Amino acid sequence: MNLPKEFASRMEKLLGAEADAFFACYQEKKTYGLRVNPLKCPDSFLSAPGCKFLPFTLTPVPWAREGFYAD
Repeated sequence: MNLPKEFASRMEKLLGAEADAFFACYQEKKTYGLRVNPLKCPDSFLSAPGCKFLPFTLTPVPWAREGFYAD
């Protein structure tokens, strides 16, 4: 991915020694996800009737109760 030069320069200054690891992540496969608003959706989001009609599969994120990876 070609990042804007201004952005890359700014991130190098901010991240210092960690900049290489940050830029390397842009070469990895993308992951998609979503977060369910617990005030609007029930705790049983995955078992809700409409969830089975989603055009993708959701997998819970282990570190975020309201987070899901979308395949």
